Amino acid sequence: MTPRLCKSLAQELPSAAPKRCREALEELLEKAQERKKDLAPDLCKALITFVASMAAPRVPMCMSLQFLCLELLGRAGSSVRAYEDDASKADVQAFFFKLMKKEAKTQPCFKPRIMVLMLQYLLRWLHSSNAQKCLSKEGAFKAEVVTSLLDAWCSEMARCIRWPGRWQLKATRSLQKVMGAMPEVILPWALAFLKKSEDPPALLVAALTRTPNVERSTLLELYSKHVLEAKKVLTDFTLHAWSPVAAASSSEELAQQLLPLALRMMKRQPAPSAVSFPSMVGSLRLDLSNHAKELLETAPERLKDKDRRWLGRELVKDVAVNSSAEALLAVAESWAELVKKAGKVDEKQAALQALAERHGGAVGSGPDRFAFGAQDPKGPLAKVAAEDANEETRYLGYRALGALALRLPSNLQDQVVAELLKPLSDKKAPDRARLAALAVLAQLAEAREGTSCAWAGSFVDKALPLLTLAATKPVQRLSSLLGFAVCGSLAKADGEVLSSKMKKEQLSLLKEMRRGARAGVYHTRLLIR
Repeated sequence: MTPRLCKSLAQELPSAAPKRCREALEELLEKAQERKKDLAPDLCKALITFVASMAAPRVPMCMSLQFLCLELLGRAGSSVRAYEDDASKADVQAFFFKLMKKEAKTQPCFKPRIMVLMLQYLLRWLHSSNAQKCLSKEGAFKAEVVTSLLDAWCSEMARCIRWPGRWQLKATRSLQKVMGAMPEVILPWALAFLKKSEDPPALLVAALTRTPNVERSTLLELYSKHVLEAKKVLTDFTLHAWSPVAAASSSEELAQQLLPLALRMMKRQPAPSAVSFPSMVGSLRLDLSNHAKELLETAPERLKDKDRRWLGRELVKDVAVNSSAEALLAVAESWAELVKKAGKVDEKQAALQALAERHGGAVGSGPDRFAFGAQDPKGPLAKVAAEDANEETRYLGYRALGALALRLPSNLQDQVVAELLKPLSDKKAPDRARLAALAVLAQLAEAREGTSCAWAGSFVDKALPLLTLAATKPVQRLSSLLGFAVCGSLAKADGEVLSSKMKKEQLSLLKEMRRGARAGVYHTRLLIR
């Protein structure tokens, strides 16, 4: 095996068929295995050039060549590792990194497949050649040689936010392994790069924040700069890349550093903060009871924006899950007061949505004092749901009432259910309000399936005309489906009540639509959300 053989195969490779490419690589690998670790520096350089410059561009079109390329690099790296002369080691190491830097500018590394392959080549070389021990401050192989390659790659990583999710994950894991193979050089470089960069590549961030033994104070400083103080709206992948920093935060770091800065930036940079603030809260793994009021005081304002309303919902749910009922009580009462006094429609609707998400996100956690107080039929929620002039507001009012009813004991739900039954028989009630009431009743009936409900007879009396409404009015099909969903859940414990009030054809239809009732419950969940 000689450098001349590598050169002749390299000249043949660009125009060769995939089968011939594989044969050439297998031939080189067989020759290298025969020599074991006895490969001269010139021969190692020839193998590196053959793999990085000639074979690598063919790999994306024939992935079966990747294993052979990695094996060839591993053989060359093992030979370099066995050299007794430090100068020869440093010379080949410097050659490899300079050649990879050149290929980073020649090959389309902005494509995810190419970037992952390049990272795999680097990882195999670092492990096989033991590059960490070859570094020197005065020789040919310095830390700057390694970091110059990483600098070149970072300029190509900027498009990673557009990559498919699976390639983002593959590239993140590959880069994370590269960092672990040479931490003394790559970790300080990565932290310095993030400090001086205004818009660092999310791929580098994702790998760094998931690598152990990175200085915590520096990560918090970088998170504050690039996420909380961001001047533009960050992408989902960028927020996901930074999320481990917030997830590892302590109560002291949240109270003293993250939360004050986030609240301050909400006033200075409202558009970026509308995305970054819910992301930070969703990443926290702490008891948020002491900060619930600060975190949720802007939730109604966030729910006004229809395009980003889902962020406000997620914010309320995340805080509700990680806070005690006592901590959320004052917040819920202030929202109920806002519903009562709000002069603008959007303010009232936002408060109702916040109440629905605050209670709906904690179903099954038991009743709280606010839920007991909200069952008053003369209270602000029931009044808004039954009397407001805006159809959307009434819809949200019934949603909030239903979410509150799920927090009450079964024997205390009757007053709320009585309010939910009113639009079923009210001919002047908007269709959307009636639909919301049916959806909530279906959820209540499902939660109590198998136990008797005192309101079963009243529901059948009021909802009986709705069950067959879809036969003449297809637009009302969902209302009929939800009505049958409620009947299907009530039939297990209150079958006699239903059979005494329903006609024969309705009973037979109910029997035939057992599957439809289950589908209705599924649609109910989607509607409630």
